[in-house]
Amino acid sequence: MSDNSAVNGKAPRRRNMPLREIFAVSRRLGFRTRWAVGILLLNLGAILFEGIGIGIFLPILEFMNNAGEVQTLAEESRMWREILNVFGALGIPLSLGTLLVLAFCAVLIRQAFTYWRLVYLARTQAQFVWIVRNLAFRRFIGATMVYHDGVRAGDFVNEVSIELERASSCITSMITYVGYLLLCALYAIVLFAMSPSMTAIAVAVIVAAVACLYVLLQRTRSVGVALTDANQQVSRFLIERLKSVRFVRLSGTQDAESEAMSSITGEQRRQNVALLRLKAIVSVLIEPMVVGVAFGILYLAVHNFGLGLEQILIFFLIGMRLLPVVKESTLIRQGILGSMASLEILQKRLETLEAAQDQDDGRLKFDRLKDGIRFTHVSYNYYGADVSIPALRDVNLFMPAGKMTALVGPSGAGKSTLVDLLPRLRDIDGGEILIDGEALSAFKKSALRAGIAYAPQEPQLFNVTAREHILYGKNDATDQEIVEAARLARADGFLSALPDGYGAMLGENGDRLSGGQRQRLDLARALISRAPLLILDEPTSNLDAESEFEFRKALDGIRARGDITIVLIGHRLSTVASADNIAVLQEGVVTESGTHEELLRRGGWYAEAFEKQSGQTLHAVESAG
Repeated sequence: MSDNSAVNGKAPRRRNMPLREIFAVSRRLGFRTRWAVGILLLNLGAILFEGIGIGIFLPILEFMNNAGEVQTLAEESRMWREILNVFGALGIPLSLGTLLVLAFCAVLIRQAFTYWRLVYLARTQAQFVWIVRNLAFRRFIGATMVYHDGVRAGDFVNEVSIELERASSCITSMITYVGYLLLCALYAIVLFAMSPSMTAIAVAVIVAAVACLYVLLQRTRSVGVALTDANQQVSRFLIERLKSVRFVRLSGTQDAESEAMSSITGEQRRQNVALLRLKAIVSVLIEPMVVGVAFGILYLAVHNFGLGLEQILIFFLIGMRLLPVVKESTLIRQGILGSMASLEILQKRLETLEAAQDQDDGRLKFDRLKDGIRFTHVSYNYYGADVSIPALRDVNLFMPAGKMTALVGPSGAGKSTLVDLLPRLRDIDGGEILIDGEALSAFKKSALRAGIAYAPQEPQLFNVTAREHILYGKNDATDQEIVEAARLARADGFLSALPDGYGAMLGENGDRLSGGQRQRLDLARALISRAPLLILDEPTSNLDAESEFEFRKALDGIRARGDITIVLIGHRLSTVASADNIAVLQEGVVTESGTHEELLRRGGWYAEAFEKQSGQTLHAVESAG
């Protein structure tokens, strides 16, 4: 694919995302505008009553300084005249006690708004993570096989777990950051009303102090990108190795793999510590900077601006209240920069997944086969790094309805690719495939896949009951249909003998069953849908002779019905010998086809492979025939 960084989930190295763009990206990811508005409104409520609570301290101090002479205060101040009018309209006597109660009520209401905001913030963040995680999974399983050819499962797992949480934090932190800016603006307005000159100086000094931290903030951005890459590496390594524990143990490479894991997690730890160190530096620097500014402004207020004691105290009180606000807003901005790479990589993943969705085109239904499936000059290429890799070339083949067609050949010959074309997991690059004379592309993909049952070489069994596994092929099947499918697959005997029968738990990956039992149970799962086409991908390659015999008996029972067309990929030629037609693929080309006896007489690849596997000479086989 041409865009490897998109497929592999690599975060693009780009300019810093503007803060306004974070909101645009969050909306595209599914963060609803009403959530952001709700958080901001609750924040505004807290800010409003914060301002009221702080603002009341000025009349409280003036009331105390003038020994409660409110009429004198009203003659000198318009603010006091308005206060008297409000208290008079409400019928509340104006006293120090009522002023203090009013200030305390403002604090309580502010705290209530703060609580509601925190709870609502947590709920929306959890809702956002839930929506995006499910959306990403739905798009992932709905993407084309071409996309999955280049994707790394570890990257995807990291993105929908760690990076999604960081991206969610980035978005909600941005909303909180806006709230802090509004709070700072409110304080600035109050201070400006008291002393425009001193407020202008304070704002200029604070902005200059924060600007000094610019280098540290930018460094946070680059460390955040490096941490995202390190998280990708760890998840990728874990997913790959967890699937290969048996191979690692048998290869004796536990120590090497442990050292590799230690190296990768060491890099993750270093980047994490580097990010925390930068946050600690900013946290340590910002406080003395703001305190120094506050003390400097206090000095100017006393010696240069001639403010009264009450105004100086309010100014100092607001300055001290601004200290944690400025500190938190700076740390939040730093956190946004540190997690911005997670937001970008998540956005890129969802965009590429959306572009790679498998389209359910076509118009025809597929519910039976009357004639058969015909391949005419079919070709298919894999694409990687802009290089075309031929998988199938000029394939001509006919699969008759109600019969069994076997595909054999050396590894990498294109057998699995060919069967992937039937349910249109991949679309051909040349030629045509016809089903009963109709082009394969004319069938709806969903209907086509519903009409195809598939049993892989390694059955995918979860830790569920045997009954639940069979139902995976048809979730509304009756108990009678379950038993019938199991009998047809020759699985009813051993399932009925289990202590809990069909209700027996299978264990992780079906480890409570033998290989042959797992294969026949999975065959029952494929058969219960009664699909007209059954694809079996090397079903006996890992079975012993007795299990293979049982499976072949089950296969004979299915063929005897005559209403199911079987396509069998086989390496064990004893399983395919009874097929109605056997096609040999070599390097993407069908080199020969015919019955078992016909292919033996031709003396080609099939005859040589059969001789090697059976230990018989062709002469002996022919004599036995």
